[in-house]
Amino acid sequence: MMTRTWSATGAGRRLWLAGMLTLGLLGCADVMGDPQVKKGSSMNAHQQMSLWDLVASVEQQMPITISKAEAVLGERFEQTEETPAYLLLSSKGAALRDGLTVSRATLMLRPSLQFEDKSALAYELEGACVSLAQVRAQFGELRLIQSPRGRSLDETTAWALQRPWGYITFSFKERQPDCLFQVAFRKQLV
Repeated sequence: MMTRTWSATGAGRRLWLAGMLTLGLLGCADVMGDPQVKKGSSMNAHQQMSLWDLVASVEQQMPITISKAEAVLGERFEQTEETPAYLLLSSKGAALRDGLTVSRATLMLRPSLQFEDKSALAYELEGACVSLAQVRAQFGELRLIQSPRGRSLDETTAWALQRPWGYITFSFKERQPDCLFQVAFRKQLV
C-alpha cells in the first residue's frame, strides 16, 4: 500500500482547513455531541424538515438529551432557569418547510440531565395553520387530555398520543382553536 504525503502551504492549507471545519460542523452532533445521537441527525437539518419530520426525528432520539435536542433542531439550548427540582433550557426557533416556524423550543430536565417522569421537550409553532384534522390524518386517534376553562384565550385544548417511550401532546389555543400551537414530548402526562 502506497502512502501519499501532502504538504499544504498558503491558499491550499486554508482551503483544506475550511473544508475540514465545514465537515466538522456538519457532523458536530455525531462527533462532538452525545454519542447516542442517531446517525442522520446533524446541525441545520431542520431547514429541510416538515413538522412531521421534526416529530419523527425527536421520537427517534428518545429519551431526549440536550445534545440530541440540539441536533434535531439545529440550534443550541441555553439554560434559562434552575431550581432544585428541574433545569429549564430554551432555544431560539427555526424555520421548517411549508410555512411553519418553531418560534420557541423549551427543554425541561431534572438536574441530573436525564429525561425523567416530569421532563418535557416542547416546540411552539407560528406561521401556517396546522389543523386538528391534519394532526389526526398523520397520527390517527388522539386522546383529549385538557380543555379550556373559559378564563383566557391563551388556554389550550390538548390531545395526546401514547408511544412506547411516553406521549406526544398537541395543543391548540382558544385564540385559534383549530391551529396547532405546540407539540410536546413527555414521559408521563401531568
